[in-house]
Amino acid sequence: MSTVTLVLKGRRNILSLLRNGQDAEALERQLRECLQRASQMEPSEERDTLLTVGIIGAGSSGIELAATLADLLPSWYANLGGDPQAVRVVVVLQPEILATGG
Repeated sequence: MSTVTLVLKGRRNILSLLRNGQDAEALERQLRECLQRASQMEPSEERDTLLTVGIIGAGSSGIELAATLADLLPSWYANLGGDPQAVRVVVVLQPEILATGG
């Protein structure tokens, strides 16, 4: 089974493909928590980290998840009073890039 890796709040969270509603709900809760915290902060590196989601893997699952999040997250953040353009969804093609820093 392939996996999609999400980087949230400076740590890696490895998710199996979203197989059921519980997986999707857990992901939604975590993403909304990040957006809520960011909406209560002044511009800073910490806020930027909360507003950035990295998806490791550019296979069909990773690209589909990235596209969905790129549609949803800015509107969720705008509903909290945040600037939707501050949200970033980044697809990393090779996991080695994270390990080497570049």
